[in-house]
Amino acid sequence: MHFFNKKKQQCEEIFQKIRKRTYVAYYKVTIIDEKLDEDDCSMSCVSDDSYTVEYGICSYIEITLSGIDCCYLLEYHYPKDIKNVTHREYIVGISLLAFSSHNQRTYVEVLSSPFEVNRQKDVINRGPVNIGYILLVQPISHKALDLASDFVEWDFTNYYDSYYDGYDYQYYNEESIMACASTHPAIQVISNFFCPRIKLKFNEVELSTNHLIVLNNNIQYDINTVLQNEEYFLVCVDVYMASSINFVQEVVAVTNKIETLLSLVCSIASITSLTLTLVVYILLKDLRTLPGLQQMMLSFHLLVAHALYLFGINAESTETLCAAVGLLTHYFWLGSIMWMHICTLDMFRVFYYNNQSTSNRLKQFTRYVIYSVSLPSLLVAINIVNFFSSDENQHGYLGYGGESCYIIEKTMVLYTFAIPVGVLLLLNIILFSVVIYQLEMALEVKSETRKNRPMLVIYTKMSCLTGITWIFGFAYQWTLVDFLSYAFIILNASQGLFIFLSFGLNSHVRSKISEMFCRPNEQTTQKVEIERNSLKILTIPKA
Repeated sequence: MHFFNKKKQQCEEIFQKIRKRTYVAYYKVTIIDEKLDEDDCSMSCVSDDSYTVEYGICSYIEITLSGIDCCYLLEYHYPKDIKNVTHREYIVGISLLAFSSHNQRTYVEVLSSPFEVNRQKDVINRGPVNIGYILLVQPISHKALDLASDFVEWDFTNYYDSYYDGYDYQYYNEESIMACASTHPAIQVISNFFCPRIKLKFNEVELSTNHLIVLNNNIQYDINTVLQNEEYFLVCVDVYMASSINFVQEVVAVTNKIETLLSLVCSIASITSLTLTLVVYILLKDLRTLPGLQQMMLSFHLLVAHALYLFGINAESTETLCAAVGLLTHYFWLGSIMWMHICTLDMFRVFYYNNQSTSNRLKQFTRYVIYSVSLPSLLVAINIVNFFSSDENQHGYLGYGGESCYIIEKTMVLYTFAIPVGVLLLLNIILFSVVIYQLEMALEVKSETRKNRPMLVIYTKMSCLTGITWIFGFAYQWTLVDFLSYAFIILNASQGLFIFLSFGLNSHVRSKISEMFCRPNEQTTQKVEIERNSLKILTIPKA
């Protein structure tokens, strides 16, 4: 514990040297005595062990720390049932007095550290003090003593009188008794005594024999590191933060597993749906109008992007393959976004300018293809050029690879993906809003169409081509709200399924498929005609 000394312009310990302090320490002591038989240990064994424990602890402390006197045992607890007489366990509290000037940190660190006392070669006579033993001394907190329900406190007051009469015991002469009886500031020794601490209310925790458990996050703390006052438990802030970080990491790990599983399921559903969509458009020539060709290209790019995601999960082991997957993933996701933009742009062209001409379909489609290839290729090229021009190009190939088999540099993810996608998404929202406005204005006159076909359904189908669901991904990056992450995964990874249901399995497509196998029924034909009249871009114009 330090403070800043303004005069000396340096950090100094708060307690450099102090004097007249009483230290109170609690220990769990194991006496290892291989020579003792089971029949030789009774309550007299417990009594004799009290002197053995006291002598062993006090002799070690007075040798290790100069200027400290062992006062007396505050508490002595023995087990209700001594199960192993050769390894007997006790819990003791001991009071020590440091009358002269001393370094508090040194004293606390020694008193709060475990130690061993080996008296196997001791030949001096200490009366009932056991000779030929080993003491294993482990510091504990007073709270740990309170929770040790299998131990009983020993009343050894009467034994001291008889003990003093027969033996010369160095720790309890008149001078030391008088010094220890005087009142001095007391310090209860505990592990990590000097660490910064935070408060936990009694109703926020639950106690077990060895741990203090925080109820709201199930974090556990060693009871021997816990301090207690009248209103709070005090735990080390570094221990609390480390435990909190571990808890957060566990939550994040679980969340990542859920998100990965969700992405996997939705991606598989999209791949299947996009494959079926392409099959339908290939089989039915009438669907391959200009909007139909755009939907085919969007479906193809999304199919490859999702497939690369699934394939890239196991591509990390091969650096070259991982880099290739990263480059293709970058390109095809950009290509998917571009075709979403083209679909939205074409909607705007049709409904705003009322341009539904099909005479130059292939020419217009060729322009769209060139437009869709140019921007992704440019952004991929920029990332590759940055890789060769940067000094930090030791990992991956051409700027791709790493743990996620994607763009290595985070700044390049921002410049070559996030920003371009954000700009295109903003344009799509503006253009789509204009399309909806134009449709609403046009349908004010055709109340019959509005009545027969709810426009919300049409707008929903159209929106799955615009990529508006990506807004949840951007919102999650800004807010880190888990709900937005799940919404983004479900809506974005399932885009292929939505496209299939909207354009690969709508009533018009079902009618065309039924025509290939049987005669179309009148009800289906009527429904298709209504859909054509209400929104031609969603289906196919009449030949």
